[in-house]
Amino acid sequence: MDLLLFQARRWWTYQQERFPLKAHGPLVILFAFAALSFASRLRGAGMPSLLLVGAASLSLLCFFLLLRIADEFKDFAEDATYRPYRAVPRGLVSLPELGVLALLIVAGQVVLAEAVEPRLFGLLAVVVGYVALMTVEFGVGGWLRRHLGWYLLSHMGILPLLACYAAAFAGAVPVGAMAAFLVASYATGLVIEVGRKLRAPVGEEPGVETYTAAWGTRRAPAVWLGAMTLAGLAAVIAAAQVGAFSFVTALLAVVWSSAAIAAWRFARQPTPPRAQALDLLSAGWTLALYLGLGFGPLV
Repeated sequence: MDLLLFQARRWWTYQQERFPLKAHGPLVILFAFAALSFASRLRGAGMPSLLLVGAASLSLLCFFLLLRIADEFKDFAEDATYRPYRAVPRGLVSLPELGVLALLIVAGQVVLAEAVEPRLFGLLAVVVGYVALMTVEFGVGGWLRRHLGWYLLSHMGILPLLACYAAAFAGAVPVGAMAAFLVASYATGLVIEVGRKLRAPVGEEPGVETYTAAWGTRRAPAVWLGAMTLAGLAAVIAAAQVGAFSFVTALLAVVWSSAAIAAWRFARQPTPPRAQALDLLSAGWTLALYLGLGFGPLV
């Protein structure tokens, strides 16, 4: 019993540090619901059932955990050198243990796909294959590390794939019909990824790659706002397909305006609180976009 409690505490600590469900869970569930809801509307069906939403949400949560595990493998040497306080370098969990967990996650996804819709297997293989490619950094890790923009663009390709996979829980939907939603998901992934790696000069750490360090405190927030603009344009096009144009446009306009002011303030005077504000606005944007596309047709 003591051993079981020790193992439970160990993995609970890992979850809290590296994959906090209270932070990731709501966004992932909303992402899954929006993809399902949007796909259902395109098919002329009603709202997806709670069972389908639950299954798609669980599947996406597992995939995002798989992405975290992939990061542990590809960043291990760098973490051991610059961030020894993290879970794997300090020995809380080991890479072999995470490898076993990754295999269990993939096996669980196969079982879930079989239970929901066997036609999901093809998409499942594509998503798992893309995660595997990301783990080895597409075989060109050195080049990607030297070209941070291409690293960002290549890794965010997982977001449209996950959106397609979640949408497929509602049944077959032509990818062309989902195009605007997929572009919005891709660009929102850019917003989140860039937003979490914006730092004030005093907040930069040795060995930690940030977009402000690579591109400067003026260009980096401009790229962040540009990605948000692309996501917004794609989202309003997608919203028009399901009768939610006015609602989504108004909702995103409020967040975008706040983000534009915050980006301008950070570029003018980059301080840690202003960098944190951009990160929080990334989460706010994600919530607004998927709330709009998921619930907009109902409003």
